[in-house]
Amino acid sequence: MRFKVVRICGSEANTVIPEERIVFDLKRSASIMQELGYAVLDRDIMLLAAKDGVEVSVYRTGRMVIHPAEKEKARELADMFYQMLARSE
Repeated sequence: MRFKVVRICGSEANTVIPEERIVFDLKRSASIMQELGYAVLDRDIMLLAAKDGVEVSVYRTGRMVIHPAEKEKARELADMFYQMLARSE
């Protein structure tokens, strides 16, 4: 999956934008993340997953916000999340 990571100005957050069209089943995605040890809150339009002090907001469109993380760490997490959640499409 190709995506770009953009640092949000003045914060420790990064937004991750997929370069291809993707649609996640959020209920299935939540289940996958919980199996991998993430604490997950379902906010209807998005999921908020937390583990090891990092929060990842996952939207149905594949867009993510990762906080706090340096840009390279956000890239690694996004890659892992896209591979993991590809099973929920």
